[in-house]
Amino acid sequence: MKPFRIFLLLACLLMSMTAVTSAAMPDISADKTKFDPLTMTYELTGHVRVATSDRVITADHAKGTMTTMEVWADGNITLMQDDIVFKGSKLYVNGNAHNADITGGTTYERSTLLIKSDNANFNLAKSIKF
Repeated sequence: MKPFRIFLLLACLLMSMTAVTSAAMPDISADKTKFDPLTMTYELTGHVRVATSDRVITADHAKGTMTTMEVWADGNITLMQDDIVFKGSKLYVNGNAHNADITGGTTYERSTLLIKSDNANFNLAKSIKF
């Protein structure tokens, strides 16, 4: 009976990991990419690009985890969503909370509007705070 329980537990774990990895999988590219399947964590270096269905993040370096949908990026970061473009030196995105924090000489561009600030907080679903 014990081997059957272990098999059942492993089967459930495998199915849950498959569901996490197949749900809204971003398109990820970089010069150097490391992925840890146990922690579902990416380490990206050089010409980093992380694209989802509605936003694109570019940077020199980034680390992201698929389990918590978080991204930490630094070096020439750009966050693009619809016609909005944020630029800065550091970025933290919490995808589950729909929130992005951009720091280090932040610029916000939209159509003919350009705003510069030290940092910005962008609610990916609702509003912008400087």
